[in-house]
Amino acid sequence: MARLATDLDAVSRAEEGRLQLTLEPAVPADLIRVAQDTVAARFEEKHIRIVATATGSGRVVVDRIRFLQVLTNLLDNARRHTPAGGTVTVQTQREQDWITVSVTDPGDGIPPAQLPHIFERFYRGDAARSRDEQGSGIGLTISRAIVEAHGGHLEAFSRGPGKGATFTLRVPALTTND
Repeated sequence: MARLATDLDAVSRAEEGRLQLTLEPAVPADLIRVAQDTVAARFEEKHIRIVATATGSGRVVVDRIRFLQVLTNLLDNARRHTPAGGTVTVQTQREQDWITVSVTDPGDGIPPAQLPHIFERFYRGDAARSRDEQGSGIGLTISRAIVEAHGGHLEAFSRGPGKGATFTLRVPALTTND
């Protein structure tokens, strides 16, 4: 309950523009490696691999702790929805003035009718799942709020049930003049 209260407070602060961020330059690939290390044991338990690739270079200005919270949440969601023996991919690329990080899983997928709701507080797409399998229903809400507090966007895409999902975050790239 205490963690849920803390998470709700963080969402409220972020959505109201009151989330305190300690911003510093970072290399996205380095942050992804730290997030991978954080979730590695949980992935190993399910025999799921993480394959990370980076296209182009660039840096971002982020609150490292908050950004890692987003990355680990996206990786944990991907693990939760990936069958044992599967592979989750993380791709980072620079697209003009943006750094894009996509986390893709080959798992459950998301029905089209649920896609518009998955970032809503407490939304849980499949009521038949246990809390352990699906989570509290607030992680994606927090993640989106954090990404938006960094001036970015977080989106989800799925071709439907059984066809996996991709969560893509975009944050401004640090320009060479910064």
